[in-house]
Amino acid sequence: MPRTRGRRPPDHGGEGRIRAGGFPARRTIEDFDFRFKRALKRDAVAHLGALDVIAECANIVLLGPLRTGKNHLAIGLGIRAWRAGQRVAFATPAERVNSSPTFECVRRHYDGDTTHPLADVLDRYQEFFNLFDNFTGNLSFWLLDALVDVDGSVRISLPSADFRPPPVLRSPAGYLAIRDRTIEFVPARNKRIYQLGVARSRRARGR
Repeated sequence: MPRTRGRRPPDHGGEGRIRAGGFPARRTIEDFDFRFKRALKRDAVAHLGALDVIAECANIVLLGPLRTGKNHLAIGLGIRAWRAGQRVAFATPAERVNSSPTFECVRRHYDGDTTHPLADVLDRYQEFFNLFDNFTGNLSFWLLDALVDVDGSVRISLPSADFRPPPVLRSPAGYLAIRDRTIEFVPARNKRIYQLGVARSRRARGR
C-alpha cells in the first residue's frame, strides 16, 4: 500500500477553497428547507441561483427577522457563484466594520492621495473604482454608508493616525472599541437596507 501517513487527502470537494473564501460553513441552495420559511418563493431563489445578477451587476438584499435562513442563502449563493468560476469572498457585517481602514485607503484613492498603504494595489484596479464615480457612490453601492460620518470621513474602529500604529487589536480596550462600533454599525446598515426595500416596493406599486 502507498504511504499516505502525514499527507493531506486531496480536496476534491473544494473545502479548502471554501474556507479560504471566508465561508463559515458549507451551505447550499439545494439544502435550504423551504418548509422552515414558507413565505419564501422557490422560483425567486431559483432565479437568484441562476446568477443572472452577476451579469446585471445587481445587488441581492435578503430581508427578514433573525433565524429565517438569510445567512444560509447568502452562503449558498456565494458557493454557487464560486462553483461557476466566480471569485467570491464572504464577510459578515462585523468584518466589514473591522475592514474600515481599507475603506479609508479607498477614500484617499478617490481623493488622489498616494501616501496610504494600499496606493499601489488600488491603482492597479482603477477601472473598477471608476465604475462608482466617487467614494460615496462606492459605499452606497455596497450599502455601507454607515461607515462614513456626516463630514465624509471614514469611521475607523480603532484609533490610528495615518495607520501608525496599524489599527489591529492589541488590548481588551481595542476589542471593546470594535464591539461598540459593530453594535452601532449593524442596525444602521439594517435601516439602510430596509429603506431601500421600502423605496423599491413603492416604485413597484407605482408602476
